[in-house]
This record gives sequence, structure tokens and C-alpha cells, in this order.
Amino acid sequence: MVATLEVYRGGHWLPAATLAPLDEAAGVGGASLFEYLLDYAIDYAGPETAETAGLSFRFPADFRQYRLDHWPPFILDLLPSGHGRRQWLEHLGLRDGPSADWPLLLRGDRAADRKVLRNEAAYMRVADRLGLNVFAELEWEGDNLFVPRFDRRVRDGAVERYGMESLYSAAGVAEYGARTSHELLCAAILEFSSRPDTDLLEYIKRDIVNVVMGNKDNHGRNTALLRHENGRVELAPVFDFAPMYLDPEGIARVCRWSGDVESAGDPDWGRVIELFPDRVSALRGELRNFGQRLRRLPDIMHGCGVDDDIVEFRSRSIESHSRQLVAL
Repeated sequence: MVATLEVYRGGHWLPAATLAPLDEAAGVGGASLFEYLLDYAIDYAGPETAETAGLSFRFPADFRQYRLDHWPPFILDLLPSGHGRRQWLEHLGLRDGPSADWPLLLRGDRAADRKVLRNEAAYMRVADRLGLNVFAELEWEGDNLFVPRFDRRVRDGAVERYGMESLYSAAGVAEYGARTSHELLCAAILEFSSRPDTDLLEYIKRDIVNVVMGNKDNHGRNTALLRHENGRVELAPVFDFAPMYLDPEGIARVCRWSGDVESAGDPDWGRVIELFPDRVSALRGELRNFGQRLRRLPDIMHGCGVDDDIVEFRSRSIESHSRQLVAL
């Protein structure tokens, strides 16, 4: 696993370098690889800026890869110590010792957290451009993400609140972290939604976009049904849609299509629609059209402000799945 280190420079947080322990269990005393990111080195490795832009006096900005017998000493400045370390160990359920150093460092890896949150706002703009059900644009300001609420509305000075129930709850799943099939959650949509065909199609499109854009945090509490007082039930707008493949804790894709319908996180969309025999023809036509739209996804992502490295990394998956959908 690799941690990205950021530095605050020129009024912005900039990705600057990476650290990769060669033996995580050995902690700070274990061998490691440290190097500056190429773009950062290009900008700051010159004689006038190398020292001031370096993350440490001992590591001015340059193009070298350092193979060390231990972690760079400045990394120890970032690790919690004393009472703070004890609190984090208790919070994470870890025993103190060298093997705790790496998870403690990652919990302080605000670079990864900021990158995920910053791009969540851009990801929501992408979802809107793709025609998914998006309530309103998110706002990223001052290292904080502001999410407008869609479970209430102010009308004539009074607040109307809508019931919101997760698909896990609707499907009767009473376990945290449960690994559940999409079929079970789709069955809940078909049973309870007032517009089952529309919401089933929306759900499948969301999973397609989750796959190609790397949102692995797709469990059934990150999708919900809105319940109106008049009895109308509908899939809630998209929420918690972000590049979670970047999360330093290594989130796995929790909800999957059963059996050989999905292999290693890649669904066969032809087999997915065959799970709904009464709707195969309609779903096939809609998803073919969606595949055509996905072919433009890298340009849409750039236009919506998704980081360039994310767009580049996701491009292969986008190409593969858009081609599969168009061929349905």
C-alpha cells in the first residue's frame, strides 16, 4: 500500500510524494520507498526551489527514488504519540507496537481523504450529466464538503420531511457490513417502489457508474428509498458517490451480482438484465443507449472537474464496460 503526502504551498494542498513501506508490520523501523511525484518534481526540483519545496531538510525535491532501511524521519512527525496515540489505538481496536504505525499514519492521511471528498463534488456533477437522479450540486469549500439535504423541503414557511429507508432495511438485512447480492436489493425496489421499472433501471445504471468510476462503497445503506406521506415511494437521489477506490483503508466492493454474473468486480451486463426476464427488452435498449453516453465519460469527467489522474486511471474500465453495453 502507498500513502500520498501533500504539502500546503501557494494557498493550495498539492500532492507531493509517496511513501511505500516494504514491511508494514515492522513499522517506522522497517524498510521503505520514498519518492517525489513526477509533476511535483518537475515544478520544484530546480536549484531555487528544491530545498524550500522539500518535505524535509534531508529530502529536497528531486527525481530520485529513495530506498531506505527505515521510514523517512519526518514521517514520525506525522504519527500521533502519547495520549493521542493511545486514543487512536483504542478507536481503531489496535494493539500498540510497530505493526500499528502504518494504520495510524493512514488515519492521518488527510491527503487521501481530501482527494476523495474534493472529487465527490465533481463525481456528483458527472452523475447529473449522465442523467442519474441527482438532487443538487455539492459544494467543496475550505477542505469541507457541503451536501444539500433531499429528505426535506421548506414550503410556505414549514418544513416537510420525507421518510428515508435504506435498501438494506427495505430488504430486511439487519447486519452491519453485510455482503448482499444486488438481486436482493433489486427485489426490494420492485416490491416497494411506486415506479419500479424506472427505479430498477436507475439502480442498474448507478451500479454501472460505480464500477467504471471506482466507487466501491456501494453497500445497501448508501442507497435508499424515499417515503412520502401520500404513500409514494421512490429511489432517493444519488448520495455517497465518490472515488472510494482511493480510500487508504482499501474498501472492497460490498454488493455484487450473484454467481458468474459478476467476476472479480466486473459484471456481465447481459447476464444482469437476464435476471429480470419480464424486463429484458426494455433494459437492453436503455442500457445500449447508456453505453453510448458512457463512451464520452472521460470528457465529461474532465469537464466536471474530476482530477486528471483519476480520469486516466478509470479510462480502461470505462472503455471496456461502454463497449460491452453498446453490444447488448
